[in-house]
Amino acid sequence: MPVPSCWNDMPDNAVLLHVGPRKTGTTALQSAFANARGDLKRLGISYPGHDLNQRGRIRKMLRGGEFSVGAGGQWPGRVVLSDETCDYLTFAAARTIAERIGRQRLAVLITARPMARQLPSVWQQKVKRGNTDTTLADWLTDSLSGPSQPLWWRVDRMADTWRTLLGPDRVFVLLLDEEDHQALFRDVERLLDLPPDLLHPSMSNRGLTLEETEAVRQLNLSDSRAIHGTAALDDGVNRLVETRVPHESERRPKLPGWARSQVWTLQQTIVEGLRSQPNVIGDLDSWATRRDSDFTDDEQDVVDLRQGPRLVPSEAVTLLASPEPALVASPAAGGQDLASVPASALLSELWSRLVGRLIPGRSNRAKAEPGRALGPAQITAGAEVSDG
Repeated sequence: MPVPSCWNDMPDNAVLLHVGPRKTGTTALQSAFANARGDLKRLGISYPGHDLNQRGRIRKMLRGGEFSVGAGGQWPGRVVLSDETCDYLTFAAARTIAERIGRQRLAVLITARPMARQLPSVWQQKVKRGNTDTTLADWLTDSLSGPSQPLWWRVDRMADTWRTLLGPDRVFVLLLDEEDHQALFRDVERLLDLPPDLLHPSMSNRGLTLEETEAVRQLNLSDSRAIHGTAALDDGVNRLVETRVPHESERRPKLPGWARSQVWTLQQTIVEGLRSQPNVIGDLDSWATRRDSDFTDDEQDVVDLRQGPRLVPSEAVTLLASPEPALVASPAAGGQDLASVPASALLSELWSRLVGRLIPGRSNRAKAEPGRALGPAQITAGAEVSDG
C-alpha cells in the first residue's frame, strides 16, 4: 500500500510515538531523527531533548509525570517520540501513556521484522549486554517453551493494544525490508510528510556475528564482570563492535532447524493478524513466504564454539579473568591471507582487542586500527550483519 501520512485528520499539536519493538532498526531511526532535529524544528516538528531517544520522558509519564516537550512547557507544533522499550508495555501502561499525551493527539508507529530474523538478533543483543550467557539454541528453547511469549514477539497484538486505545486509523505498522535497509528512512519520511532524503543515521546498533557473539558470551560466563565491573565491560564491548569490521567469512546467527515449524507457525499467526488491520506498510505477502535460509541444520552454528572443529583456545576463554592474561599466539603473524585463518584465530584476536579496550595497557595488539586483524593481515571486506 502507498505510505499514508500519519498527520491526516490529526490536530496541529499531534504526537507520533514510535514504540519499537527492539532490534527493528530503532537505533538507526532514532539516530536519524536526532541528526535532523534542526531541520525538523524548521518544519514545525519537535524531536525533544538532546539524547538519542525519549526513554526518560516515557518513564516519567509512567511514574505519573506530565507530558512536556521542553523546559518551557508544551511544544506548539507536532512531536515525534521514540522508545523501543515501549514494546514491553502492558495495556494499562499503554493507556497511561495515551492519557498523559492525550488520546486525541496521539498516533503510534510500530516497526517490525520477520520472527526468523528478529529472534537471533534479540539473542545476540542480550549476549552483548551481558543479560544472558546461554547459546542461541538454549535461549530459544527456553523462550519458545516458556509460559508466555514476550509482548514484542506479537506485533499484531501490540497493534491491537494501541488500536483499542486510539482507533484503527491512528496506528501504523511498518514492515522492514531486509534487503533494502534504506527503505525504512524513505517510508518514515513519507509517513511524516518530510522532504525526501532528510533522514540519515550516524550510528546503528550493529548486530554481532556468530563468532563475535560467542566470544562475548564466553566473557559473560567468566568472572570478568564481577572483577572489572559490568559498566566497564559493556563500554568495552560497545567500542569493540563500533571499530571492528567483521571478516567476510563470519556468519550471522541463524535459528536452529528444529525451530522451523514453531517459528513459522508464529510468523503466520502474526501475518494473519495484520492482514485485517489498516495502515500496514510493506510487503505482507513477503512475510508470508517461508525462507529456509534463515535457519540452519548445521549444529556448529548453534552449539558452543569451544567444541568441535571451531575450537576457541582456552586462553581466550579465561583471558579477562586472569590477572595478567597472556595473549593467544596468532597463526597469521606472518601475514597470511585472512581468508585462510580459522574462526578460532579470529576469536582469539577478538579477545586480545577486547582486553586492550577494556583494560588500557594490557595488550599492545589491541591498538590495531579498525579493520586490522591478526598482525599485518588486513580486513578489506566485512560480512554485513543487520542492525537492530
